[in-house]
Formats: sequence, structure tokens, C-alpha cells
Amino acid sequence: MYGNQENAIVAMEANLKSQPRIQLNARLAYSTLIRLYIDVGLMEDAKDLVSRFKMTMKHDNLQEWFLLGQLLEMTYKYEEHLKILEKLEEQYPDDRNLLKKHTQVNEMFGNIEKAKEYYRKSDPK
Repeated sequence: MYGNQENAIVAMEANLKSQPRIQLNARLAYSTLIRLYIDVGLMEDAKDLVSRFKMTMKHDNLQEWFLLGQLLEMTYKYEEHLKILEKLEEQYPDDRNLLKKHTQVNEMFGNIEKAKEYYRKSDPK
């Protein structure tokens, strides 16, 4: 569609700058654009885009926090993602999706006992 990854980056950046708050398209655009930056070796640009997302996100929207977590994972910022999950758990202690995500991130981080704890919380059979 764009010819190459660099052209796709330019087009998607222009779209995000002109309309940063389009819900579904922005969600897809941020993660796609970060993946493109990483694929062409522009990790700092990917990290800058995560920072831009933080400035435009709705802080009272749990789905946007989940997207931020996904973007942080893509840029290998697992510790920051874990801190965000801990903060969100205080606000949403019974959200099963949040607890499941906590399980996954702790597993990735090698915190197996914590991962088991969150797994039991998320699936209290």
C-alpha cells in the first residue's frame, strides 16, 4: 500500500499528528507504527511514540491503559508496565482482565510465585 516501511511510517505519523484521538484507528496505528519503527531499527522513535501516546491517552479509560501496557511491552519496558499494573490494581482490584495481564507480565519478568498468585486471583475456581 505504501511501497515500503519508511513510506508507511511517514504516512502513519502524518495521520496520527492530524488526528491523535481516533479511538480504534489510533489504537491500531500506535501499535503498528511502533512495530514499523522497531522493524527498521528506530527504537528511540518507537519509545518517543509511546511517550506521545501517554500525553494523548484518556487516563480514566482502562482500555487505554491496556494499550499503553502493550506499547511498553513492545519497547521492552516491562518494569514500567508492571508498575502501571500495580497502580491499576489499586483502582480495579477485581478486574479479571487486569489480573490476567498481571499474571502474564510477572511470568515474563520471571516472578513465577507472583504470577501464580495473580493467576489464582484471576481464576478463583
